Amino acid sequence: MVHTKYNFKWFEKEDNRRALRASISTDGKLRLGKPLCNVLPPYIRVGFDSKLKILAIADGHGTGIGRPHCGIMSAQALSAQIASTGLRFPLSFRLSRDERTGYFLGRIIPRRRLDKNSAQPQYDPEQLLILY
Repeated sequence: MVHTKYNFKWFEKEDNRRALRASISTDGKLRLGKPLCNVLPPYIRVGFDSKLKILAIADGHGTGIGRPHCGIMSAQALSAQIASTGLRFPLSFRLSRDERTGYFLGRIIPRRRLDKNSAQPQYDPEQLLILY
């Protein structure tokens, strides 16, 4: 009998209540989730890469935007930049900390909607074409 050496990496179930999330709506309001607000520094800078479609939140080092206490901030310029890529609102982002830069980088969570014929949730094909 041949014995093979397995090297499994076991994964735990992710707790969505602790996920770092942000969303932006049609009215230009950036909503930061409570877990994200808890790990952000007092002053932040927010940016968006139109080519890669990634939201970035960085430490403002005392000169950026004050971190909102309620988690909602006005981001009209960010909203206009995202709209210029062809994406439709509302958009949700799942963020993670980049160890190299220290930024919180967020990828767009593909939007799901109910299909009219089958009443099953399916991804928005227009958004997927823009993203990928």
